Amino acid sequence: MIQPETWIAIGRFADKAWSGFVALVGVLVGGYIANRSQRRHWILESKRVEYREVFSTLTKSYSYLVSTMSVGVLGGEEELKMEQAWMEGLNVLRDRVVIGQEVRSKELAERWSGAVGRYRQNQNYPEFALEFSRIMKILQENADKLIE
Repeated sequence: MIQPETWIAIGRFADKAWSGFVALVGVLVGGYIANRSQRRHWILESKRVEYREVFSTLTKSYSYLVSTMSVGVLGGEEELKMEQAWMEGLNVLRDRVVIGQEVRSKELAERWSGAVGRYRQNQNYPEFALEFSRIMKILQENADKLIE
């Protein structure tokens, strides 16, 4: 038979063990919540950075293509630089990691490539400007969702 003092000792030990267990669970739950919050913040910040890079690169490429095509007859060096501007815009759309799914689902790389290709063939600036503004509007709408 167990002595009453033994039961008292077991009760004190169980009380202390329970307190420690509750504290440990609290720390684990707090860590989990903090980790999720940090991950969410990192993803949001990464999306902002990637959208900023896409906007900047496409705008530079667009400006270069328009200013170069407006000159008229192009030499070999201008053709090479136009090709580079086209590819920079295409690559910035294709190499996105965090916003890649959003960019691919809207087929923005294909739209950019088609718009530049048609512009280089027919030199129809209004058509190119319209397609560029559509691409930028899609990107802006997706980026605006980050703010909500």
